[in-house]
Amino acid sequence: MEPTKRARKIAETYKTTTGEDLIVIDASTFQTQLGSLSTTMINLLEREAAKVKPHPYLNDDLAMMLRQMRTTCDLLFYLNADEKIDGDPSYRQGYGFVFLPLIRSMIDGLYNITALLDDSLRAKQFRSIGYRNILDGLEEDKNRYGTDRRWINYCDQKIRALSIEWRQCGFTEDEIRQAKPWPTLGAYLRNKPTNTPHKLFLSQLTYGFWREYSALSHVTFEGLKAIFPFIGKDRIPREARDRIEDEGHRVLTMHIARASGILLCTLTELQVHYMFPESNIPNRLHIIWDALNQLPEVRELYETRYKSLMLRNRILSGPEIPAEFRRYFKQ
Repeated sequence: MEPTKRARKIAETYKTTTGEDLIVIDASTFQTQLGSLSTTMINLLEREAAKVKPHPYLNDDLAMMLRQMRTTCDLLFYLNADEKIDGDPSYRQGYGFVFLPLIRSMIDGLYNITALLDDSLRAKQFRSIGYRNILDGLEEDKNRYGTDRRWINYCDQKIRALSIEWRQCGFTEDEIRQAKPWPTLGAYLRNKPTNTPHKLFLSQLTYGFWREYSALSHVTFEGLKAIFPFIGKDRIPREARDRIEDEGHRVLTMHIARASGILLCTLTELQVHYMFPESNIPNRLHIIWDALNQLPEVRELYETRYKSLMLRNRILSGPEIPAEFRRYFKQ
């Protein structure tokens, strides 16, 4: 990600080949800042959120989803760090590409978090259907392998522990067994009404280049076609392999920035909802947005939703409100 010798060489080769300038993003302008702000937000959700938005388990579920998204981003940075690429003889560029389906998981994380923030009553459905799915799986295993007493005892022990947990959260067994399924992102977008602001925003992440992550996660032909050159270099003519290697670094840089953008969207949504006053969060958000807005697809998300969202909620990086933005503010 950094403008190292490799990045400069790739940019120069790209300009020579296409006649166009290649965007080179300096990861030092957002990587550490994104990780630090994610840690701050996780701590606030786990320790302070209940004072702002009391709920028996919603804040913990949001914090755990954010932990998964942040850890996914960390792993993507780790797999593609210069030290890894240049200093680890076991490094293979293909590892970064087979990792890409996890960006689809990050998109699902953004959907789940924003759906819960959009209507906190969904928190009960989110957790109760989770308990039901675990319970159903244990009971199916118990019935399938019912001749093995050790397996029956194991399943009974897990079910007892699970029932204690859901009772501590305020659920009854009837509520768990009657829980309605949590809709996937696709199902949620198809449910009527389909034109709510929340759904219109999320639909952006199922079109165009974002759709590629769904194809990759489902191992479809178009998904395989997109990463074939980078995981099947032995099928590429030798004289073209250096070019494919350079292109791979360029493409992975783009994916890293997109994943970072999804995490940044999530952090912004959480701050808009909770309005935590600590740790200079508004200024930190703007610094990261300014860095990642070099990427057109991240800038599109910013322009269509987050620019006005932060303005309306007074999440500003400076003391004054520009005149052209005053119309966004609630009276």
